Amino acid sequence: MSTQTQHIGLHQWESTDPFLREDFNQDHRLIDAAVGRIEGKADRALSGLEGMSYNVYNLLLQNYCEGKYTGFKRGLMFDGFLDESCVSSWEGSAYRDAASSTVSIDTEGQPSIPRPETGAALMSAGPKQSVVQEWTAQGNGVITAVSVYGECPSYGLAHKVTFSIWRNGEKLADSGKENLFTQDGKKWYEFPVNCPVHKGCTYEFRFYNTGSGGSFGDILCCRGAGGAESPLALGITATPGGGSSGALVTLPAQIGQWRRAVCYIRCNGDGQLAAQLGSGSGSWESMASGGSASSGTVDGSPCMECAFTLESAEVRDAAALRLTLTARDGKAPVVYDYGVIFTE
Repeated sequence: MSTQTQHIGLHQWESTDPFLREDFNQDHRLIDAAVGRIEGKADRALSGLEGMSYNVYNLLLQNYCEGKYTGFKRGLMFDGFLDESCVSSWEGSAYRDAASSTVSIDTEGQPSIPRPETGAALMSAGPKQSVVQEWTAQGNGVITAVSVYGECPSYGLAHKVTFSIWRNGEKLADSGKENLFTQDGKKWYEFPVNCPVHKGCTYEFRFYNTGSGGSFGDILCCRGAGGAESPLALGITATPGGGSSGALVTLPAQIGQWRRAVCYIRCNGDGQLAAQLGSGSGSWESMASGGSASSGTVDGSPCMECAFTLESAEVRDAAALRLTLTARDGKAPVVYDYGVIFTE
């Protein structure tokens, strides 16, 4: 008579036992059921690990958004767009909205700004001195000329003025020419320039008096309601840089050896998202879309969460993310944050 195995009760026959078809069929059913239970446990374990990984990402992101420094961790990348410290470069019409700490698409671009009406308020630029005006871009584009309203008063000497554009202490562009401010009355002076600008970024416009000795002059402001002074009377000629697509590229991070990655992107709005991973230079590998589900932002607002996965053919130890946004019918997606979890 046959005995049975310890765990799932498969038949163990002696050499003299008869073989019955029913015994074989029963053993096959037991094996199939056992394999099903093991696969189910494996799936649940993997799901639990991925959920745990996302919870870790979520907690780190929350700490980051509360102002607690965490930095890059082994096996994890994330960004809540509080600043651009994790961004290596921008492509196309993608931009970061500083007010809402989100990333989206500028579909319209920076418009030209006509020369305004001017009043009598004055700002003087003495010899070797500058008049500085801050200006925030309303869209992406390229500034090709800036005009300012000025004069050289009758008690001064004619003087030359140059123009440059700065951001965060770095000069981005200059006019490459001087304008001579003369004593023939108030008028507009135009400075040619070639300077790309990015929506939401603030720039410094500097008008520099190159003269020496007693030469000086005035750059005029607009006069607002009630006599209040408003910024310099500026006219801006720009080529709009709006479009239907754009991307951000993150700074490369040292992750440790990895081959498999899962990316979560929390977003709203219309359009499409795509994610790629690479080393920060050279080729990129596209991540496969894993669908989307309802989620919430760090502050609890409803949003969607899109998942992307990648099984890389080679083992790497660094990673950078290229996140591409595409608008649809003039409506752009809005991205709140992303997290990339490296599981192998």
